[in-house]
Amino acid sequence: MRILSSAIAFSAAAFALSSAANAAIIINIQESGSDVVGTATGTLDLTGLTDLGTIPIRLAVRGTPGYFGGGSNGAVQAYTGITGPANWGPGSLTDATSSSGDMFAFNPRFSGSPRVFVPIGYTSNSAISSSSTFAGETLASLGLTEGTYLYNAPNDTITVIIGNVRGAVPEPATWAFMILGFGAIGGAMRRQKNTARKANVKVSYA
Repeated sequence: MRILSSAIAFSAAAFALSSAANAAIIINIQESGSDVVGTATGTLDLTGLTDLGTIPIRLAVRGTPGYFGGGSNGAVQAYTGITGPANWGPGSLTDATSSSGDMFAFNPRFSGSPRVFVPIGYTSNSAISSSSTFAGETLASLGLTEGTYLYNAPNDTITVIIGNVRGAVPEPATWAFMILGFGAIGGAMRRQKNTARKANVKVSYA
């Protein structure tokens, strides 16, 4: 039983490590009561991205081309070098009714190339937490199409999740750690079964 518990603990730890190793920006845009709330959380590795300098952002959301901005008003640092889909639906720009947290924005088609906007002085892999609320709106009224939109930076990822999307696919490294953990559990169970079988063997002498 101790072996099995250790294997389960190892599997959980491996999964946690894989999640930490693949930490990235997750933008969630969901209906919450009678409002729509967008949040951006996680960390971003700026290595390999091109610094475009400071620029003001809009605290808003848009479907075509996709856009999300949250935090407090002010300037941000713009970076380019990201690839992914251009649109999140047919909607036009709608300003947030309230926002909070770190200055952050993401635009997958700014002047022809995706750009991410982070707080001025942002250090790679520092935590980001930003949100915007769109009172009295729905995903449909904002013209946002439910789905998961994946973007690749040279050393990280940005994922936009709109609506209650199920069955998100784990990163390859996550799969590897999960398989390793499940293999450890299976091996432990086999060893435990063999140990129990040996313990039940009766030896008799003529």
